[in-house]
Amino acid sequence: MATFQAQVTALTGITISSSGTNPIESQLTQFLTDGAKEIINNLPKHLLPLCSSEQSFTSGSADTLSTGKVLSVFRSDGDIKQPCRQIDSSYK
Repeated sequence: MATFQAQVTALTGITISSSGTNPIESQLTQFLTDGAKEIINNLPKHLLPLCSSEQSFTSGSADTLSTGKVLSVFRSDGDIKQPCRQIDSSYK
């Protein structure tokens, strides 16, 4: 399968280079990333799990989750994943 760069070039006739005149590869990458985020942000709730991924972290580490929407949270005791419930932020 052709790369996105090759497909854009074939469809538009615009040459995309690694540097120099517009458009360049980094601009194409940013455009495609922004477009994918826009589509995901407008998806109905029941379709979000189809484009989701799992993030894991351990207690004690101050990780910031900056990848998007949180669909669900689980707690694992090592063997079993248990769903968590939402609590008020004043109890954090």
